[in-house]
Amino acid sequence: MCAARVLTTLRRGEYAGLIGLFFLQGAALGLWFVPLSSVLAAHGLDDLRPLAFATGSLAAFALPLLFGAMADRHASPVKVLRWLALATALTMALSSTMIRIGANGWVILGCIQLHAFCSAPTWSIASTIVLARLTDAKKEFGPIRATATIGWMTGCLLVSALGADGSTLAGYGGAMTWLLVSGFTFFLPSSKTPRAAEGLTWKQRLGLDALQLLRDRDHRVVYLTTTLFMIPLAGLYPYTPPHLRELGFLRVSAWMSLAQVTEIVAMVALGTLL
Repeated sequence: MCAARVLTTLRRGEYAGLIGLFFLQGAALGLWFVPLSSVLAAHGLDDLRPLAFATGSLAAFALPLLFGAMADRHASPVKVLRWLALATALTMALSSTMIRIGANGWVILGCIQLHAFCSAPTWSIASTIVLARLTDAKKEFGPIRATATIGWMTGCLLVSALGADGSTLAGYGGAMTWLLVSGFTFFLPSSKTPRAAEGLTWKQRLGLDALQLLRDRDHRVVYLTTTLFMIPLAGLYPYTPPHLRELGFLRVSAWMSLAQVTEIVAMVALGTLL
């Protein structure tokens, strides 16, 4: 019975670490992604807005495959996330600084694209770390994933509470949170570093062999559904803030966080639904 109690305590501590990881990462994303449209508008960069939000989509095409392959075959996922979080923090701070000092628009866009390249793989790698530690992922992942949404809402509420909806302070706050994510990885359960596989082709090293999963019907359905879902989402974050301001809403980041309430309900109910 004593051994079982110790095991339960260890598992609770491990779950707390996974919850903390998702919460911090969600907050870091919310601190940057939601107020970015307002920040660009406040600094006279309205024309840059669609291009700035397209950087994430461009980075999402290739980088998650590349770093996913690295985490699977060459390095511990925890270490990969640690260095990516650090790089994301630095590039987010750099992007915010370029916006604040009024640098050339193309320089700002280049910094935002560099930030997108660093941040794009982090979510999938964090999910891999969490899923690998769960005993019953189908039931346990949903509630743990909901903490990331709570973190996202917390980041948005913090931005509006500080009156930073149109300020680069939001970006600097996001950078600090990414530094916390990087430091937090030192407290995560250690994962075994994969043995470097020999005789890999460049296609395998770049993770492109994962594309063969699309031959499976279920994977194609998920891929196409996600693609269609992202089309309206691509117009939400760039253009909802100015629409809300026209309607008289001032703290737009906080108001936009209300959309995540239904997401939390869905995540908590996910295990039961599955």
